[in-house]
Parts: sequence; C-alpha cells; structure tokens
Amino acid sequence: MIDSTALLKMPERHPWLCSFAIVAALYMIGLGIFTPIFETNDDTAMMGIVSGITYGHPSPHIVFSNVLIGKTLAALYELGPSIPWYGVYLYIFQALAAFLIIRSLLWALSPVSVYDLLLLLISVIACIPIVIYLQFTSTAILMGVAACILHCATLSKASLRYHWIFHILAGLLLGVAFMIRTTSAYVAVLIALPILVISIRRDRTVFLRTGLFIIIAIVVAIGTETTQRSFYQSHHDWQKYFTYNAVRGALHGYPKLISFDEKPSLYKSIGWSANDRDMFRLWFFTDPLRYSYANLQKIVADMPPLKKTTMGSFDAITSIISQWPLQVCLVLAVAICQTFMMCGRRRYFSFAYLLYVFLILMYFTMFARLPNRVAMPVLICVLLCIVFWGSSSIKKNIQVSGRINVVMLLLVFFSGTILFKLSDESSMNIRRQIALQSRIEELRKLGPHAVFVLWSGDMELHSMNPLRIPHNDLRSLNFVGLGWRTHSPEFNYHLAKLCLSDLYKDIAFKQNVYLISGQSRVPYYEQYLKEHYGLSGTLRTVGYLYGCSARIYNGFVIRS
Repeated sequence: MIDSTALLKMPERHPWLCSFAIVAALYMIGLGIFTPIFETNDDTAMMGIVSGITYGHPSPHIVFSNVLIGKTLAALYELGPSIPWYGVYLYIFQALAAFLIIRSLLWALSPVSVYDLLLLLISVIACIPIVIYLQFTSTAILMGVAACILHCATLSKASLRYHWIFHILAGLLLGVAFMIRTTSAYVAVLIALPILVISIRRDRTVFLRTGLFIIIAIVVAIGTETTQRSFYQSHHDWQKYFTYNAVRGALHGYPKLISFDEKPSLYKSIGWSANDRDMFRLWFFTDPLRYSYANLQKIVADMPPLKKTTMGSFDAITSIISQWPLQVCLVLAVAICQTFMMCGRRRYFSFAYLLYVFLILMYFTMFARLPNRVAMPVLICVLLCIVFWGSSSIKKNIQVSGRINVVMLLLVFFSGTILFKLSDESSMNIRRQIALQSRIEELRKLGPHAVFVLWSGDMELHSMNPLRIPHNDLRSLNFVGLGWRTHSPEFNYHLAKLCLSDLYKDIAFKQNVYLISGQSRVPYYEQYLKEHYGLSGTLRTVGYLYGCSARIYNGFVIRS
C-alpha cells in the first residue's frame, strides 16, 4: 500500500530528484508513446543547413539563430553526420527549461499537498505538445520563461544558500533564449513582466539580485550578438543578405500584402504585375532584379500600418479559440484563476493577468500569424501565478467549498482530452513519416543528377522525426528550397554549383530539374513565363508523390 504522507514529503526531501523524475516522465511519454515531428518547415530548413543536407556540407548560417549555435551544430555534424544534433540540441534546452521550472514550482509549493501534485501533473501533461511538435521558437520562449521563473522563485527564498548562483543561471538561460530566437525571448520577458515587477515591489532589497539577473542576461545577449556581427563583418555578401531578408520578412511577416488593386500605381512603378506580387507572396522570388531590395523597400515604405494585417479583433479571437492548443492554455488559466477567486484579494491579480496573457496571444495572432502550438509555452505563464500567488491560501481555504473539486475534475477531463487528441495526431504522424520515406524513395529513382526545386511545404519534410532523420537518404538528393534562404550567398552558390542560372527557365527546359509543388501554385508559374519570357503553355506533370498534395513537374509544353 502506498503511503500518501511519504509520497507528499518526497518533493521536500528530494526536490532535485523529483524534478528530474517529472521531466524524465514528460519526455518518456512525449518521445516514447507519441511520435514527434517538427512543427514548421523553418526548423527543417535550419536542420538541413547545419547538417549538410541542403548545401552538401554543414553550414553555420541558420539566419534565425545566433551563428555560435550554427557553428556548434555544424561542427557536431562534421563529427557525427548521422546523429540528429539539431533535434538533440532543442530537446536538451527544452528539458533543462522544464526541469528548472518544475524545481522552482516545488520551491514555491513547499509543503506540497495532493492538490499541488495533481495540478503539477496536469500542467506537465498540457506541456506534452511542446515536446511532440518541436520548434525552435517555442523552445526559446520556454527557455525565457524558465529563466524568469527561476529568478522569481529564488527571490522568494531569501534564506537560500548561494542564491546568487541561481540568479546567474537564470540570466544565462535568458541570454541563451536570445541566441535561439531573439523575438521569442522578448515574448517570454513580456509574459513574465507583471510577476517580475510585483516581485521587486514586495521587497526593495531584491533590486541588487534582480540587477544581477538582468545584467547577466544583457551581457550574454549583447556578447553573442557582437560575436555574430564580428563574424559577418568581413562577409559583405551576408550583410547584404541580412538587410534584404529584414525587408523581405517585413512583407512576409503579415497575413496579407497590399493587393494589386489597392495600389496598382505602386506595383507598376517597380515593374510588378499582379502575378509578380502573387509569386512573391508564394515564396518564388529568385529573380534578383525584379525582387530586388530597392523594390521591396518601396512596398514597405508605402504600406500603411493598418494594412499590415487584414485580421480584425473578432477574427483574431475566433482564431485563438479555434486552435485546440490555445484552448488548453485558456481553459487551464481560467481553472487556476477560479481557484484563486477563493483566496481573497488575489482574484483581481488573477483575472488581470489572465486578460494580459490573452491580449498577448491576440496581438501575436493578429500581427504575427501565431502558429497553433507555438503558443503552448504561454501556458507556463499561468504557472508563474502559482509561484507567488495562491499556494498557501489555497491550502487554508481548500475546505470552504466543493468548487475546488469541480475545478480539479474539469482539469482532469481536459487533460484526458489532450492525451486523446495527441494520441490521434501521433498515429497520423506515423503515417506521415512512412509516406515521407516513400516519397524520398520515389525521388531517388529519378537519378543522382536530378535537381528538385521545393516550392512551399507540400512535400511535408517537417513531418520527419527530429530524432530519426534519414540523413544519408536526404543527402543523396539535390534540393533547392524556395523560401527565406533565397538570395543568400550559399543559396546562390548552390544554384551555381548545380549549373542553374535562371530557375524559372531551368524548371521549364532542363531535363534534370524537377519542380515539387502543389497543383494550385503552378498557374502562377505558367503566368510568370508568359509575362516575362513570352512562353504560353503548361507545365508537364511527370509523377505524384505518395500521401501528400505535391506533384512532380518537369518540362514545359508550349502551345502552338
């Protein structure tokens, strides 16, 4: 028979061991029972660059993350080319962040009650999607939030020995979050800001320790950014690309470009037709003159702020509540805040904080096209409430109403819903990975000299298991991926190495160049050839890829 008293004392007696056990259980469930994949094609592209799949050799230029991370991963791939270092690196930082978050919570929840353990367990279950759908953005957010939680938890333990070590560690974590993705670190700080401010106000003597935390984070962030700038100081071609990519990102970063009908004079002034605008929107912008920096800069300069998004407030709210991972965040937030309602004046903070988080979600949904599961780390912000608000009061008032039991039942129900949904999606992920392997085999049959131009994510390379990547099979294929890598020095060098000078004409007339795309994009390409090359005809379909909407195109049939 299990001794419940001894079980409750375990986190107090062995907090580090319990934290490790909880994280181990999280990753055993996430990686052992379910099937992980990459959340977006950005991670697949970055993994391809550092592993050598994309350009034939490991490269540190992963654009969105600091070059120090890229150099480290490229060196690791040189040592062990078949080891999935990119996935391992993200999971290590994820696990470290989760471990420190749980350890901080055990500090705040001590002494631990059954309620605390159940709430912690449910919160861990809600975080499983972060493990299954791996992404560098969500990892950076989780790292940043973990840094803020660790700092705040250490502030609450004034008698803790060597407390300065934990503040330094928290600062280092936040600095690493900036290295993984700068914007994600800012989001984490934004989420944690109310707790950080309130923590300082509770005790004015903590200014020094908070200053240490902030200084360490700033030193790491500025130091790594300076290192990156000095690395590219002598690479003028890369500096030119980063300038171009910043403007390109300003246009692709919003739900919709200005339509041609809204500003015909603008597009005509830079020599664009309506189809040219659509080709850019669909990520096929390899012409260096038509899609030059100067032309993109003119569009950005003429873009009214209110036209940077076509999504209104109502649409944003609908988008948030229609995405089941965000539903999980909000349901758990509401449930926890309902519990805090029984704790006197803290209910005002709870509801204000819930509204604050919801507005953050709404903003990024409206202006940054927030992916479904990237918002899952936002769930951790609710745990910030537990760190300082409500733990002791909940235990004092737990007998005042049966509503807490109802809340817990609701939490158990929604946790079960999460696991059921993930189980269904995991089965689908397995089928996707089997289908992807079949697609790779189909492409390999076309010969070692075949070149495959990947237009959009219709081939679903992101469905690879981050820890079981077929490196050798992928390295045997010559890929040209269209996207944010376009016009980078390595992209241009890769095209030259493959003897591709004009990708639009090469797809149409070179026998060894194949376009991998969904059927809906092909008419835009055909229209582009008609407008700029005077060629009227259709792109020939030579094959279908198993289990996805992508087709294989090769050769252009000119109409007489």
